[in-house]
This record gives sequence, C-alpha cells and structure tokens, in this order.
Amino acid sequence: MTEQVTHLNTAIVEKFLYALRDKDFDTMESMLADDAVYENYGYTRARGNHRIANMLRGMERPSVGFDVKFHRNVAEGDNVLNERTDVIRVGRVRVLIGVCGVFEVRDGRIALWRDYFDIFDAAKGLVRALAGAVVPSLNRKF
Repeated sequence: MTEQVTHLNTAIVEKFLYALRDKDFDTMESMLADDAVYENYGYTRARGNHRIANMLRGMERPSVGFDVKFHRNVAEGDNVLNERTDVIRVGRVRVLIGVCGVFEVRDGRIALWRDYFDIFDAAKGLVRALAGAVVPSLNRKF
C-alpha cells in the first residue's frame, strides 16, 4: 500500500509541474491545498493556493514560458524530492536552472512546495541564455 501512495505522490508532483508548463493554471491551482506554502528558498514565499496560482499566472503571456525535465523524482510517504532542470523562457531568452524540489502531498494535494537552487549557477545560466538569444548555438539543451 505504501508503495502505491508513494508512486501516486510522485505522479501528483509531476502532473502539477506539467500543468504549469502547459499553462493550465486551473489544474495547477486545484492541485494545491488551500493552505499550501510555496517557497523559492531564500527569495520568495507565498501561502495559499489562490496567492500561489496568481503569482504563477504571470506566465500566461505568450512570450513567457516554463518547462521541466525530471532527473530524479522520489518519494517517501507524503514527501516527494526531485532533482530537475527548469527552463524559464522570456521571449528568445531561455534560462536553464538546476533545481532540487521538496514537496509535501497531503490528501492528494500539494501542501508544501520548496525549491532550492544555486544563485551563481542561475546567473551563469542567464548570461549564457542572453548570449544564446543572439547566437542560438550557445543555448543549452535539456
């Protein structure tokens, strides 16, 4: 039984981030617990499914996008940990960021979403992405 719950929780986290990628904000919001907490560790913190969803709806513009590639997505009970590469796109600029995420799934909904990343690595990714907007061969691939 525990293995089924663990597999279900990893699938919930994947579906959530894929909904964000697909700009399916209604699905994404419905997957958050009412009192969910999102923390981009050391930078941003938001509480409540509506507040988190409204913050992420800033990506509704056609020139803005998000993509995700999972490298590891493992769970133990209600806790899901993943190592992934996020792509943040603004116009022709695509920044790849290595992220470790911590999620807590409660009653089938995400109650905690905390991301950790190296700011120096993200800054290097931004510089490379800006150069790649001018010289596309410099863009990193997943």
